[in-house]
Amino acid sequence: DVPSGETATLWGVLSFGPDDVWAVGGTPDTGKAPNDIVLHYDGSAWKRETLPGAALNVSLFKVWGPSPDDLFVVGEHGTIWHRTKAGWAFEGGDPLLVQSRLFTVNGCAADDVFAVGGQSVLHRDANGWSKMDVQLGNQVNGVACGPPGSAAIVGFGGLKQRLVDGQ
Repeated sequence: DVPSGETATLWGVLSFGPDDVWAVGGTPDTGKAPNDIVLHYDGSAWKRETLPGAALNVSLFKVWGPSPDDLFVVGEHGTIWHRTKAGWAFEGGDPLLVQSRLFTVNGCAADDVFAVGGQSVLHRDANGWSKMDVQLGNQVNGVACGPPGSAAIVGFGGLKQRLVDGQ
């Protein structure tokens, strides 16, 4: 056990090895600190990552990426952060894209990433994020990649759907 110094709930974790682990968290639905939590473990200590700009004061739920230099983090109010070698960039918050919380992010490749939450299924390709036109029987909270061009989503009330070629 290595103390992180954080008191909020950590909701998501991603490991690339014993000296490269990422965790995200916050205190949902409060708008109060501690929030906007992104931690990195370098093999000896957890260190908080500083996100650019003013604090959004949102809980972050999941982190995914194909490499430590290509990470995606999702959270409340459609928040999407993307980390590259150049640093962190905000890619979410467009009310036309999604207003609900994004529970999960997962990808098949760096240019084939899905983020889901509530009634929203988002897809990111080489052109950026777009909202998929998917008929959902309930709210969605999980996504996993399948064979190229497909993904599986799950959610409330036993929701299980397979997306093939964006359908």
